[in-house]
Amino acid sequence: MNYELTKRLKDAGFPQNEPGHFEFGCKLPEIEMRLTHSFGSSCDCLVKFPTLSELIEACKKLVGKVEGINTFLIMNDLREDEWLASMQLINIKAIGMKKGEGMPSVKFSYIAQTPEIAVANLWLKLNGK
Repeated sequence: MNYELTKRLKDAGFPQNEPGHFEFGCKLPEIEMRLTHSFGSSCDCLVKFPTLSELIEACKKLVGKVEGINTFLIMNDLREDEWLASMQLINIKAIGMKKGEGMPSVKFSYIAQTPEIAVANLWLKLNGK
């Protein structure tokens, strides 16, 4: 992942308060950078680089309140060296649905070079950003 993507996550509301790897996108003097990192920052250019696990959990939280069947999938196409992150929401309580009818569903997907980038962009899509 790069700084631009993590900044988009932060601007869209991705949690920044958990411990982890942070980076500055602006140039601060080294001493100020160490102090700011140790004691918290009001600098808008400090962003968290989330792990794959954190990204997956964040996606699950966004759709956790949707009734129905929610599936989450991460796949790698070894021939193309691409990763697919996909989430499908199936509403099993649709009005007027009868046995054997197709279930209304919504699918969100993103393809990228790494699983982290794919899931980060999936979170942005799920979050409407």
